[in-house]
Amino acid sequence: MAEVRPFRQPERDFEPRRVRLYAPASLRLRRRRGRRPRLRPDRLSVLLVALGAGVALLAAGWGLAGWAAHGSAAGPAGPPAGGFATLVVAPGDTLWGIAERHAPADVDLRWAVHQLQQWNRLASPALSVGQRLLLPAAWLEGR
Repeated sequence: MAEVRPFRQPERDFEPRRVRLYAPASLRLRRRRGRRPRLRPDRLSVLLVALGAGVALLAAGWGLAGWAAHGSAAGPAGPPAGGFATLVVAPGDTLWGIAERHAPADVDLRWAVHQLQQWNRLASPALSVGQRLLLPAAWLEGR
């Protein structure tokens, strides 16, 4: 049978080295007499924060400008000038198809479908056969 010896830590004949970690000047803590240490941001970090805030404000401004312009550039939000005419939905008709057939060529079809939904107070684009839709009279007269 093998002899069992107690475990012993190996003896060290040297001192463990202390490693000093260096931080950038912007993160070093400075001691002042009677005051708490504070972080001192360097010029680059201040510049980067200012640049980031400027980019965020610029993006928000473009978003608001685009949102405001979208309402005015899309077309009139109210009823059309010539009044409304009635169209009866046939089998296979969709809002997109109706807008494609009757809307003027210079009108964006997405806007036309959206306006048809608003003018007819439709919660969804689903149509049923025989349903009566209000369309601008100019759309029906032109075709």
